Amino acid sequence: GLAPDDVNMDDFYSNVIKPMTKKSKCSMTEILGSGCECSPVYYVCHSMGQSVLDLIQCCEQHAVMNNLSSVVATYWIASFALRENEFGAQSNLSSSAFTKAIAKAKGVLLISDPNVTVANRVWIHYELIQAVDLQKKIDIAIFDEGKLKIKTEYEFPHETKYQHRTREQEFPTKKFTEKFLAADLLKAESWQKTDKIRILNTLCSRKGSIDDGSVLNSSSKDIIENLDVVHSSLRAQIASRAIVSAITTDGQNIRDYFGSNLFETIKSSNDRKVVIYDLFELDCVSDEAFISLIDTLGPETEMFGLNVNNCSGLTDACLKDIVFPAQLKKLKLDIGKAHNISNKSLLTLAEKIPSNLEYLFLDVSGYKSPNGTYLPRFNDHLNALSLAMPGSGLDTFALNTNLDDSERSPSALLDLANSLPGRLKTFSLTLRWGQGKTGSWLPKFVANLPHTVEHLSLAIKGGPYVDDGQLVQLRNKCERLKSLKSFQLTTCDDGKRGFYAIRNFDSIAELEKACLPVNY
Repeated sequence: GLAPDDVNMDDFYSNVIKPMTKKSKCSMTEILGSGCECSPVYYVCHSMGQSVLDLIQCCEQHAVMNNLSSVVATYWIASFALRENEFGAQSNLSSSAFTKAIAKAKGVLLISDPNVTVANRVWIHYELIQAVDLQKKIDIAIFDEGKLKIKTEYEFPHETKYQHRTREQEFPTKKFTEKFLAADLLKAESWQKTDKIRILNTLCSRKGSIDDGSVLNSSSKDIIENLDVVHSSLRAQIASRAIVSAITTDGQNIRDYFGSNLFETIKSSNDRKVVIYDLFELDCVSDEAFISLIDTLGPETEMFGLNVNNCSGLTDACLKDIVFPAQLKKLKLDIGKAHNISNKSLLTLAEKIPSNLEYLFLDVSGYKSPNGTYLPRFNDHLNALSLAMPGSGLDTFALNTNLDDSERSPSALLDLANSLPGRLKTFSLTLRWGQGKTGSWLPKFVANLPHTVEHLSLAIKGGPYVDDGQLVQLRNKCERLKSLKSFQLTTCDDGKRGFYAIRNFDSIAELEKACLPVNY
């Protein structure tokens, strides 16, 4: 018999699951489960050659790192979830249990063997293509060099950005990327020939020819092009996950990552609606890399996020020639604390902001010096933002910046408030300034916000202490915001009294309570 470590999912299904479920014609889950229906939190994507023990350990560790309890941690695994007659590619894959489970799941967990043979399996590619099209999170787990390594696009609960970056660096990104970018759908393998035929015909949209085996040997230009198009979204996803490795690995870059052109691979996918890059605190990010990442945006891109906060290698040149797609609806750009991005370049950035945005997040805060002070941003960048503010469709605007102590700074802030679109619902401002008159300025600022604002968050650091009288004025001005549903205010003075005086309110109710007279 096989040793436990040598038992793969095919062995387990053939020798355990199939005999146990044959008589009842139920799935393993139905036999062992509580009878209660539950939606999967994660869809597990794996090959039947995967070690059973490795698969179980991957799911368990993934659940622990996500802080999921045993009740919440539901992982959908086909061998356990399906009845025997539901296995394999159905005549209508779009309505199959596989596709439905991916749609219901919060995300997908791809479990790979050390040699990444999953990249050669046609089922793996089909499932991942569906996940990408549905904009599902794809986590990747692999046993490499005797250790479980997990790659995600997000930080686990209680994990810092630095810890996340360290974990990502341990993942065998080079090997994984090479195998998947070299994969050919027509040459991919399947346990059942029928499955491959139906998957390829489905991906080519040949609904009337679902069982046409000629697709396996086809040299048809249309079929090859169709497969390339549907595969390009997954290839772009894999390439984008290798960007940090390409930037941080000596001798490699976005256009030549061990022989793979990540830039062209990403750009070749025209149907990506969401594109996000997180390069937080990477000193090796160059102006060229910054511009290249923006150039990867396609004609269908609706949401773009780029975090280059505290990337010291960036200069004004990175903002000079950038062009955002006109159809962009959401933009999240964090260039905060960049050592070499000047105030002048922020005027250029303001001119580049697309006019049809629905969501805009900008962090343009100045560089934080070793002594704790921030390079001041001058009020002219606020004036530029006021003039370039997107049109009436803007629903959410968040700004993180800091200002010098110019007498004109408060008026620039008021101009910004006046320029906000009349339909704005969510506004957030994080502001640092040295001697700014926070208490006297805040009520005036709120008074000039659009009356449509429903969610307001203000975090102001610097300047004198905000006294009770000024809080009363602020509360009175908030009353004109008839649609206000949530409110948050945090102020921190300049610390000149030997300590920092902080005022924090998480709701209008808390602000109103602070404004009530104290009875002794």
